[in-house]
Amino acid sequence: MRLPGGWRVAKLPVGEDRIEIDRVQMREATLMSRISRSVIEKRSAVFIVYLRGQPRWLVAAIVAAVLLGGLFAGGAVSAALLIAIAAVVIWLAYLSWPQTEPPARIARCVVVLALLALAVLRLVG
Repeated sequence: MRLPGGWRVAKLPVGEDRIEIDRVQMREATLMSRISRSVIEKRSAVFIVYLRGQPRWLVAAIVAAVLLGGLFAGGAVSAALLIAIAAVVIWLAYLSWPQTEPPARIARCVVVLALLALAVLRLVG
């Protein structure tokens, strides 16, 4: 029996169902993943080049201002600012993920989770 996405259910000798992945579908999915990553990297390159042209202190000051606003503002404004910072960290982590060592990956994930948890706390409290 075929399922959506190229999955199929096969009967095992003991009678249990098992889901297998069709190799062709896996190759297509991997290729699509590479294409989408390439598109995101190319579109991000324009913004990265723009940021590189700005003074370093300016970019750092903007990020610090948004972060401090998220920490000291109240309610939904605070949550929105923290989510914006988390989105930027996610975007930069995605772009650098293949070249990043596992400890740095873990640290970035922890930072994102902390920012999102703080945003939820700001919304709730």
